[in-house]
Amino acid sequence: MDNEIPSIVIASNGCNDRILREIKAGIEEEGLPYKVYIDSNKFNRIPYNTALISKFGIGVFANKDNLTLYYSKMPNKKPVFDISITDSDYQVARNFGTNAARLYKGLPFKFNAKSEEQDKNGVLENIVREIAAKYKSSI
Repeated sequence: MDNEIPSIVIASNGCNDRILREIKAGIEEEGLPYKVYIDSNKFNRIPYNTALISKFGIGVFANKDNLTLYYSKMPNKKPVFDISITDSDYQVARNFGTNAARLYKGLPFKFNAKSEEQDKNGVLENIVREIAAKYKSSI
């Protein structure tokens, strides 16, 4: 029997400690658990696997330059967010963690200029439609 607590999986490879702390704080603020893999080679080749091993189906891959949010119901090449960051983008990192949790909860995302700029493929619009369809079918 698998006793692992369902959680959002975070894989960090070279990510600034403060950025990682802000991602975790954003998830915590939404009341969800997370599991962190630090400098694990397990996800370097296929970061999408973070979403596949998460019982919530939500994975975060963070490195020095990018934060990427994956959802297991989306194709591997279509992350929900793929945001370029600097070492001082603390609020962006916190909102990113919040949005990872809100994806699971089906709540509206918190936006900032960087996340809006990165949604070039309309991925967010598609996710919102999927969540709305599930909500309508449950009424």
